[in-house]
Amino acid sequence: MESDGDNIWPQQRPPRGGTCILCGKPFQGWGHDANPLAHGRCCDDCNFKVIDARILALKELHARGVIG
Repeated sequence: MESDGDNIWPQQRPPRGGTCILCGKPFQGWGHDANPLAHGRCCDDCNFKVIDARILALKELHARGVIG
């Protein structure tokens, strides 16, 4: 049985791309979660900024003694 991509679970659908929430450039595939910099999806290039922000947030939590 062939599928047109619309009658299957959302996580099984082929990625369709989108527009980066951070820089506005189009991306292919699923993109990346842009949290904590924005709510939405970001491109591969901007994902490095997101990772840096996540690492900085963890370092701040560690410095305050919130995490070990």
